[in-house]
Amino acid sequence: MIIITEKPTKKVALCIGMNEINKDIYGHNGFLASCENDAEIIETIAKDNNFDVTLFLTKDAIVKNITLFIRKMQSELKEDDLLFIFFFWSRYESS
Repeated sequence: MIIITEKPTKKVALCIGMNEINKDIYGHNGFLASCENDAEIIETIAKDNNFDVTLFLTKDAIVKNITLFIRKMQSELKEDDLLFIFFFWSRYESS
């Protein structure tokens, strides 16, 4: 649990939902149908709580985009700001 004692100046959330992963890299697609939906639900909740939200779904949830976002936040956010990162991704279970 996180306890915030002072009101943050800026509130930012990154929501990532990946329904599948790159089969060429991981050898399987690890498909799950609800990861994008989960990210969209958190996006709505965050917006309802006055967060500035960035949403990356499967096709846009690539290393380049996520890295650029984090680097941008490194330079923009101040000590009293708040950043939440929510990451829902597919998994693979072998039997």
